[in-house]
Amino acid sequence: MTLTAKRAALLGGVGLSAILLFTTAAVAEPWDDCRSRIVDAREHLDRAVARHGPDSEQAHKWRRALQDDREWCWTHHHGWWDADAHVWRTEHW
Repeated sequence: MTLTAKRAALLGGVGLSAILLFTTAAVAEPWDDCRSRIVDAREHLDRAVARHGPDSEQAHKWRRALQDDREWCWTHHHGWWDADAHVWRTEHW
């Protein structure tokens, strides 16, 4: 293989990788922000309940945060991530 052919193969591989990277990220991004916000709030809520109890100030704080994140997702995407069932919901709770 000549040097020119090696360069062409390398550039082609790099170009294909870049296209796959950017097209995959662009498709997944809108819902990923929603899901990550809800999953994060749910994890904090579960941790607060385990450490401080279900009626603690910390648990109430994270319940409000979870509700706010669900509202944000509903407002922006007309759906929300159900962290318990691991599915997207399109009906308002």
